[in-house]
Formats: sequence, structure tokens, C-alpha cells
Amino acid sequence: KSVYGLGDAPRKWFESLTAHLTTTGAQWSPTDLAFLWWKHKDGTLRGFMCLHVDDILWAGDTTYDGGVVQSLRDKFPIGKESAMEFEYLGLLVKAEWNDTMTITVSQQHYVKSVKEIDVTGMKRQDVSLANKEQHEAYMELVGKLLWLTSQTRPDIAFLVMRLAQKSSKPTVSDLHNANMVLKRAQRDDVYLRYVHVPMSKLWLLSYSDAAWANLENGKTGGGYIVGLAGDKEYKIVSWRCRALKRVVRSTMAGETMALGDLLDEVENVQYTLNLLFGRTLTAISRTDSKSVFDHVHWGKQVNEKRLLVELQALREAQKEKRMEV
Repeated sequence: KSVYGLGDAPRKWFESLTAHLTTTGAQWSPTDLAFLWWKHKDGTLRGFMCLHVDDILWAGDTTYDGGVVQSLRDKFPIGKESAMEFEYLGLLVKAEWNDTMTITVSQQHYVKSVKEIDVTGMKRQDVSLANKEQHEAYMELVGKLLWLTSQTRPDIAFLVMRLAQKSSKPTVSDLHNANMVLKRAQRDDVYLRYVHVPMSKLWLLSYSDAAWANLENGKTGGGYIVGLAGDKEYKIVSWRCRALKRVVRSTMAGETMALGDLLDEVENVQYTLNLLFGRTLTAISRTDSKSVFDHVHWGKQVNEKRLLVELQALREAQKEKRMEV
């Protein structure tokens, strides 16, 4: 047992919770220990659960609610439960049932509560370094924007990534830029929307891109987006925008590394969906680099030796139909 408030209390709580869930037949994700699910004897999905300390999100059929979830209610005191429309870890989740189930996820209430940095009397063109107080305010704002982009706002991911690149030594001009990004986030009401699509019609459609040497110190920005596609629907499930792991010597190198990062994420999503539903979805990924496309499909030689391993991994994925480029 542990006393609430001590350093080992969260760990003891996690051990107690997971031990109980294991007795109910939970299957844990190998890639995310906060994600678990339950299945019926015939292998169909019964329900799933996401954990964040003592905040729990679950969904499932009536047998799941009456069995697994009810056992949680009996075992642990639950302070508050909400369904269909609620806030979870700062995310507004709303489920609606018309002809089919629709789920929207938004953080507009959160972003509207974020305050700008006080830049009264400071010129936008001022490239002098921010003082200590301004630096701390910059770090706080960028941290909040990073959280926003990681959860619901891929539309500003590149802008926030560029702000984060300046975190060590921001200038007064950077303070203005951070406020501009915040204003854009507050102005545009962007949310994620998911509509039910039969598994038989689902496939993975992904995009990757890179811009050579567009960041500080010659670094290259790259990113990807992964979505579930149906006949007419496209629902984003994963995205990332960051500085590539190393400085690259060409546009093709940047595009190759971005596509390699995408391959890792596509295989992770495929693996998880296969565990949940017993089916591997067809995955198609798109790049706007003709050079990368040609090398993946026809194996043309490259002068930059460090790219050979990345290109070989992409060619193998293409050949084995794990991801079509």
C-alpha cells in the first residue's frame, strides 16, 4: 500500500489498476502500455480502454460495460462518469448518433484560454535576445502550442515546430511570431471528425514531405500524415512535423528520410489495427519527390551512400506490399 501524495503513489496505483484489468482478460498493446483491449471468444473486438493515471477513457459493447467496466466500478471508487459528450485530458469529445456514429475531437476551448506574450512597446523587427522573463513566457507558450499540435491541430504543426527551434535563444521578433501563431490557432476552429466506415472499405492513405535546409543551422524540416480512407472519407489518425535527425545534403535526402519516418508510423498503425481487428489494411503513401519515387520503384543508383539503407528499406516495403509508394 502507498500513501497518497508520496513519490511511489502513482506507481502503486498503476500496478493495482493493471493487475485488476489483467484478471478481466485485458490484452495490452506492445507499443503503448496505456492502451488495452478486450475481445470476444470469436476474436471480435469487445471494448478498449486508454489510461492516463486515474483518468480512463473506454468504449465497447453492452457486455463490456456490464462486465469489465462494472468490475472497475465495484473495485475502485469512481468520482465522475460522462458519456457521449465530455472533456478528457483537455480534449472535448462529442459522439453523435444519426444514421451512423460520428465523433468529433476539439481543443478550441483550450486554445482560447491560452494567453499571449506581453510585447507592448516592442517592435516586430527587433532581433535582440529576449530577457529572462520573456524567455520563460516564450517557453510556456511554445509548450502549450506543442501540446495543441500533438493532439488536434496538425494544421499549425510546422509553424509551432519552427518556434520550438528557437527555444534556446528566442528574440523579440520570435515573441511576436509566437503570438501570431496563437492568434491563428484561436481564429480557426479546427477539429478532428470521425465517421463510421465498414472495415471492408477502409485503407491507409499517407503523405510525407520535406523542405531542404529550411530551419536553423541548415537543418531540414520533414513531416508526415497518416489517415484512414474510405470511399469518400479521409480521417487523420497520426501526424508529425519535426527537424530531421541529421543535416542532409540534398532535397532528395530530406524527402527520403521523411518517407522513411512515415514507413515506421504506417507499420505501427497497421500492426495495431491488425491486433484489434485481425486484418492488415492496404497502405498507400504519396511523396512529391520524383527522384525518390524512381529509386523506390526502379532502384536507380545514388551518389550519397548514407541514403542506401533508407532507400533499401523503402524498396523492401514496396516489394513486400507493406506500403505502396
